[in-house]
Formats: sequence, C-alpha cells, structure tokens
Amino acid sequence: RKWQATMGCSLSKLIMPDVSDESKRLLEQVKGFTVAMVKLFPQKVIQANKQNEGGTPDMVKTDEFDLGWKKVQSGVWEKSDTDSHTVDFSNNIKIPMACDDDIFGQIGFKKRTILELLRKPFLFPLEDSRLHVTDEESKKLLDELHLSPGMAMPTPYNEIKEFSSDEAISRFFFYGAGCCLLKCVSNTDLKDVSDYGPFVADLNLSHLKVRKGFRQYGMRLHFSSEQKLTAMYDYISKTLLRPGDEGWESAKFTAKASYAMYLTAVPHLLHSHLLCSNCVIYAMVEALKPNHPVRRLLGPFTFRTTYINNSALQSLLPERSMFHRASGLKYESVKQMMEEGVKSSNIFEPFPSRDFGPELEELSKKGRFPYISDGTAVFNEIRAYVTTWLERAKAEKKEGGGSEDEEAKATAEFYRIVQESTKHQK
Repeated sequence: RKWQATMGCSLSKLIMPDVSDESKRLLEQVKGFTVAMVKLFPQKVIQANKQNEGGTPDMVKTDEFDLGWKKVQSGVWEKSDTDSHTVDFSNNIKIPMACDDDIFGQIGFKKRTILELLRKPFLFPLEDSRLHVTDEESKKLLDELHLSPGMAMPTPYNEIKEFSSDEAISRFFFYGAGCCLLKCVSNTDLKDVSDYGPFVADLNLSHLKVRKGFRQYGMRLHFSSEQKLTAMYDYISKTLLRPGDEGWESAKFTAKASYAMYLTAVPHLLHSHLLCSNCVIYAMVEALKPNHPVRRLLGPFTFRTTYINNSALQSLLPERSMFHRASGLKYESVKQMMEEGVKSSNIFEPFPSRDFGPELEELSKKGRFPYISDGTAVFNEIRAYVTTWLERAKAEKKEGGGSEDEEAKATAEFYRIVQESTKHQK
C-alpha cells in the first residue's frame, strides 16, 4: 500500500492540470483518479464538440444504417454476421448487446486502453478522500478546469439557484427528475402515514453496503397535498423527522445523495440505456433489414446509441470505474442494485397505461404535476407519428408490389427478440 500511495502521489503530480496554485492545493488533497479525470475529460469533450465527433444530421441515411446486413443488389439485403456480447447482471440475468454501432463502429483501442488503465488498482487504487471547499473555491476550480456551464459542461435549460431548502426538495420531486419516483400513498403498502400527506417518495436502500466512512443510502419523503415536505423517515436510524427537528437538514442531504445516486444508476443508465435503447437496437440489427420501415423509423432515434452504451460499460459499470468511485457503495452492492433494477423495470409499459394513483392524476389535471400531462402528450404525439409512418410505408409497399408478408415476419421476429431480451423486467 505504501508503494501504491507513493506511486499515486507521483502520478497525481505528473498529470496535474494547469491551474492556479490555490486550485492545485485543492486537487493535491484528492486521489490520482480524480486528477486524471479532470485533466483528460474537459479538453476531450470541448475538442469533440468542436469537431462534431458526436455526428451530424447528414449521417442519418438508410444505406449507412446497415449493421448486420449486406446489400447484394438494389433493395435486396442478406444477413451477415455481427459481433455481440452480454451484460451480466447476475447468473440468470444476461442482456445481449451489439459490439458495433451502425455509424461509429466499436470503441477505439486508445479509448478502451485508457479506460482500462483508469480502473487498474496499482495505478489508481480506490481510496476515498474528503475535500471541503467554499463556494468561491469551487467556482474558481470549475472555471479553471473548463467544467463550468458553457465549457465542457452544456449550458442548462434552467438554473437551480439553491438545492437546500424544503421548497427546493419539493420542486425536485414534483417538477424535476425525482417525479418518476413519486407515488400516491394510496398506491403503496405503507400504513399509518396518511397524516403526513398523500404523496411519498420511498427509497429504501438500507440493505446496500457502503465503504468505510460513508453512511448507508435511503430515505422516505412525505409531501402534503400542497406539495410541502412534511416528514422524512430515515431507514438507518429508524426515526421519523418533521420540519424543525434536530437532524432535519442532515436528513435532507442524505435524501439528495440517495436519490441523485439512484436516479443516475437505475432509471437513467440501466432502464433508459441498457434495457430500453439497447434491447431495441439489438433486436433491430438482428431482425430488420436496413430498408424495413421500422428500422428506418428507429434510425434517427438510436443514432450513436450503441457506441454510447458500450462506452458506459467501460467507463461507468465495472469495479473502480466512475460510478463505483463516485458513489459510496461497495461494488457488490452496485451489482445488487442493478440486478434489482432490472427486475423492477417497467420501461416498456406504455406511459398512459401506468397507474400513477388518483391524487397525482388530479394534481396533473390542475397543472401541478407535469410529468403525467407532458409525458402523456409526448407519448400520444409519438404514437400518432409512428402510426402515420407505418401506414405510409404499407401503402408504398402495396403500390410497389413488395412482399408485405416478409416485412410482417421480420417485424414479428423483432418483437420476439425484444421480449426475450427483456423477460426479466416487470
């Protein structure tokens, strides 16, 4: 460990970004992995944005989206071999994923090697450190590292002035990212909690183990019909806190850390990337020719997605990768949370069919819970668009004398593969 510590210290000095002496003193207090990331990441993102490495609209062409198929003559395609691998969430849950992206191919050797080196314990051991900075020091450090909005980080649509008050916590759940975890108490198994309001966000992660120095995640939040935060239940201390109680501010911090960590890992990374987009793309490549109307429809919406998903498998999911280090979880708990996330996923359930509960439905009608109203409106627009697209494609096929049976069989196979790869979900 002494050898590792000495090497890590030397490595940190070697890769130290070009920042002021004050910022260097802050960075010297953290470990080599963090220093390496802030050295490599911002400039790479800025360069990629300038050079349009993420792609341009003119790349979205039917003939370019041909992964898994070979064109033998005009309008005629034959199946070709494709490389794939599995994402193993447990011994029983394995999700297939294509190795290649339609346009961007596989992750390059250089990028893959860098990501592997960042996970090597002899170079970057997982050693947690504490760093206390003022708001002024933080802003200066982010500016010098080019991590402020408008630099490597995008300019946000909305500016959150503060995220500490009870009102800010409420906005997060009723009008922000936490809305997907908000429920009606009447739709849960909770008993004797109705006095605290009809709405609850319940995240019990007390069974997940954390590394030394961290407290366990998880907190249950209660909200009134006026969307006020009325109570919080701490699953670790098994105490119910009300506004003004000792420990109230600390509990809010635990809640923010718990929900931010979980939303990043499960609804976003797992449900949206690995279970929804990935499973659809894998089935599309395996079953649908490039000129199939469903594949042509999906092309723009899955652009570069396989490349991003495979990058996430290298940079976010493995042991000692970014997510493991950024959270306080032991790696066995990261895997456990992901496995549980697969089983709880309802990502393929049509949005208007979901049971949000009568109180949230009523709140939405009053314009005070846009998740339901906006989500339903978007779903209906997309459904109308898809319906029109497929009807026109069917009419064109009929006019051209093509085989509708062949397309129907391919569509059925596409859905079969999607169902097979998502069978472990709700």
